[in-house]
Amino acid sequence: YIVRAGWLIGGGEKEKKFISYIIDDIKKGKRISVVNDKFGTITYARELAVFLEELIHHKQPFGIYHYGSKGVCSRHDIAKQIAKILEKDILINAIPSDKFKKVFFAPRPKYEVLKSIMIKFPNTWRRSLTDYIHHEFN
Repeated sequence: YIVRAGWLIGGGEKEKKFISYIIDDIKKGKRISVVNDKFGTITYARELAVFLEELIHHKQPFGIYHYGSKGVCSRHDIAKQIAKILEKDILINAIPSDKFKKVFFAPRPKYEVLKSIMIKFPNTWRRSLTDYIHHEFN
């Protein structure tokens, strides 16, 4: 099996990546600026693990599988959704990715959205993000 995942989220507070930083900043009431011109698909690690287990145990055909969530989002969309989940009214500025060139120099494509013809993704990106935050940050 080859399984391709979208933007992987998981690890909760230990993660120290985008989502945990955004949650910390929102809880502290900081003003946040987030990229709005790059798009992808969220993949919640817990959901991916369940999918992998089902794939192997149900002896699905070998092949290349894409796994993620339904829909397309930017990091700005994710940050706004996190604020909504946390019920915090905070200003989240949308900025172009060029503003972060000096800090994050690894080039990223503008469109990293996964689609699948082999399976249907079980959740929207909003549902996966909500489940992740409720399971691993509370």
